[in-house]
Amino acid sequence: MKQGPSDEKKKKISVRILFWNIMGRMNFIKTEYPLQWLKNNFDVLFISETHLTKGQQFHLDGFKDYHNSYSEYDAKKPRGGISCFIKHEFVHRVNEVQRDSEDNVTIIWKGGNKTFGS
Repeated sequence: MKQGPSDEKKKKISVRILFWNIMGRMNFIKTEYPLQWLKNNFDVLFISETHLTKGQQFHLDGFKDYHNSYSEYDAKKPRGGISCFIKHEFVHRVNEVQRDSEDNVTIIWKGGNKTFGS
């Protein structure tokens, strides 16, 4: 990341980010291997097409989750939705998480001038 969160001494911090269309959360994690791969390789995950409906959530161990479901869906086939997962050790570097519009989660970092969202 060229410009993102910085520590107290204004030293830039590297954050590894993944954007992934999972085509429904039921297909996302079926074995332990993908979860370990995500934990070992990424700090922030933007997971799209979660097919969450209002009020539904899912969690990943080691991450703080933020969800934004798609508000309109056919009861037979939910669609859209996005979730953002931030490793617990990076949550204190987040200034704000915005979910202002459907299918969008925006992260505003402390000490940096970049925002990330999908």
